[in-house]
Amino acid sequence: MSLLERIIRGAVRPSLFVLLAWLVSGTVAHADDLPFVTVTANRYEESNQQVPVGITTISADDAEKVGVTDAQSLAAVVPGLLYKNIQVTQILSAVSHITNAARATIKGIDLDISAVPVDRLVLTASLEAMQGKYDSFPNGTFFVYEPTTGGNCTFAVAAPPAPVPCGGVHPPNYDAGTGTWDLRGNRTVQTPPFSASLIGQYDIPTLLGRFDINLSWTHTGNYYASADNGKGQIAPSSSNNDMQKLIDVFNGSLGWHSSNRDLEVRLWAKNLTNLRYWSYADEISFATFYSPAPPRALGVTVTRRFE
Repeated sequence: MSLLERIIRGAVRPSLFVLLAWLVSGTVAHADDLPFVTVTANRYEESNQQVPVGITTISADDAEKVGVTDAQSLAAVVPGLLYKNIQVTQILSAVSHITNAARATIKGIDLDISAVPVDRLVLTASLEAMQGKYDSFPNGTFFVYEPTTGGNCTFAVAAPPAPVPCGGVHPPNYDAGTGTWDLRGNRTVQTPPFSASLIGQYDIPTLLGRFDINLSWTHTGNYYASADNGKGQIAPSSSNNDMQKLIDVFNGSLGWHSSNRDLEVRLWAKNLTNLRYWSYADEISFATFYSPAPPRALGVTVTRRFE
């Protein structure tokens, strides 16, 4: 029975998430049994009774590894999701708040290719195009940069005759009669419009055990950290302060496996080019801030398996 059949018949362990999406259907094979190219790409807006259902399975451990922590980060793994009552974490006056963004739609298409061009070399490539927008976000947090004093002014509902706050800079879809606004149409946070990755692994069998060389490349960026998309960051600030730049991250490793597979030693290097980019960013009342991603890191991992 194939893995796809086991999923459909409910034979997969309860510890797995079973996520229905528009995409990602195909065969699953071990690298040693994959002498051909496998392309998996689907996008159907039809009944699951009429087309093969696209199923993505991901364990809790795998979800953690790829950064799935909430509904929005899940979209990076399973695009094509419609959210209602979506929650967005925002910081006001140094206090973190959970805000209801009402509705958002994230659509995308994913292409995954695995190939064995020569013996013992496995190449895996992924391409993803994604579009995410808020369909409704009434009075979503909107910050306006204050050029005279620095920092950000938090826009607040101010019905007439109260003056328009934050120097008169309006958020999107502002209603002057009620002093309210709506961030609908803004791009959802952490939703890169295009991402790509390439992973190569070459195995070298020897009398001393199996060696493998791994290299990976990840390309992403051009996504916002805050729901207001930095639209209130007037000069000399810039909306780019709220956007992740395009980044290309390279990692590599060299591994050795004992003949009985009980022992593994791996030398690894992450962020080989020592690229500077942020792993987290946000706007707050005081400033737009970010947490830098780890710089180049070198290490060794030793794994011993007991049975």
